[in-house]
Amino acid sequence: LKDELEQKDQEIGGLHGIPGKLDATVGEMRTWFRSLIHMNQSSINWQYQQLEEFEVFARTTLEQEWEIWLEKMTSSHINLVSWIQERFAEMAALEKEEATARNKYNHEFYDSVKDIESRRCALKAMLSGWILE
Repeated sequence: LKDELEQKDQEIGGLHGIPGKLDATVGEMRTWFRSLIHMNQSSINWQYQQLEEFEVFARTTLEQEWEIWLEKMTSSHINLVSWIQERFAEMAALEKEEATARNKYNHEFYDSVKDIESRRCALKAMLSGWILE
């Protein structure tokens, strides 16, 4: 019984740090995604500024070439925005998964504590019965 109690104590100790590690991982991912989004937004803003500056040249004899280039840039921007939206969805799914895992580990932890407490009470009752005899 003592070995069992020690084993349960070690299991609970192992579970204790998991929510903190999950919080740290999700926090790092959140920071990374925000940084990536900020960089992409800056790039998009710069590229749109460039498009506005080149609009004057697009009216020249090179107008067709510039239209093709503009279509490609617009397409890449649309793809980039779609990619960013997908990352938001992934981040939301990861946050939901993290919350589910944290809830599961909390329940397992408290169930283990209840189990240990009931075994302690049973052991206490058994030992007090022996002492009285």
